[in-house]
Amino acid sequence: MSEEVVSFYNEKERPFTRENIYTWNPPSLERVVLWPYFATESWYPQNYWLKHKHLEVLALLVVIDGSAVLECGNRTYRLLPGCAAIIPYGPRRLSVGPNQYCHKKSIGIAGLALKGLTNILRLNEHGVIENFSSEKFERLYEQISTLLEKKDPETIPELSTLAYSMLLEIAAQKELNTLPSPFVKALHFMEQNLFRKITLADICGETGCSRETMLTLFKKYAGMSPMKYLKQLRLDYAKHLLEDKNLQIKEVARLCGYRSQLYFSNDFHRAAGCSPKEYRKSLPEGIPSGEKSLI
Repeated sequence: MSEEVVSFYNEKERPFTRENIYTWNPPSLERVVLWPYFATESWYPQNYWLKHKHLEVLALLVVIDGSAVLECGNRTYRLLPGCAAIIPYGPRRLSVGPNQYCHKKSIGIAGLALKGLTNILRLNEHGVIENFSSEKFERLYEQISTLLEKKDPETIPELSTLAYSMLLEIAAQKELNTLPSPFVKALHFMEQNLFRKITLADICGETGCSRETMLTLFKKYAGMSPMKYLKQLRLDYAKHLLEDKNLQIKEVARLCGYRSQLYFSNDFHRAAGCSPKEYRKSLPEGIPSGEKSLI
């Protein structure tokens, strides 16, 4: 952080706030390419406000309950539950209105590579993601906050990697927010029901779209049919599950929506060029059973 951060708070209401703040600035921070500068969970009362200047951090602010108003430059955003605000470099002011409160989570990312990555990932402008829902964000947030609290120098490389994963997840969620709502609903429906049989009629019924509309949406935004996309999703999930060597192949097949292990193995072989058993053998040693990669 090359410039001193200048912060101001509503001191009258500040005693009534509650925050879990996780932050750590190790001596080698100036040389770290990417770093989770802070992770916070906050509960703010009515009329509370705070503002920061010279903050060289990309922040993601997720409103869990209540509401808040975010001011960045000449832009003002009203944030309701489920909204996530992307806040690049520069001054920002967050306030809670009268007769309101705000429960939020925030993550801040800094580092030498941040400006270049935000340009590449198109995260260099303020924006709001409505209906923000990401289990991966929650997992990453918990991992980052836990490691920041421990302040173990051995975890510096891991924290840097987690910061990169968080940037990618923010970019992915922003991209999803620009897609047509029925297409996003279809993706969520598939992801949440990988363990069971799903037909094109099920997808159309869930999204309220006709068969023709759904086929057109997937051709335009996924480059393939809905059912081909679903199969690809199942097989990608299978690779993820195969990292857990305590799971039998037939259980992996079941969790991916296959009633027949043979049918599953044939589909997997066509997609991966090897059987599920061979794929599992090819995984490097040292991946603990049950530990899944977040990258």
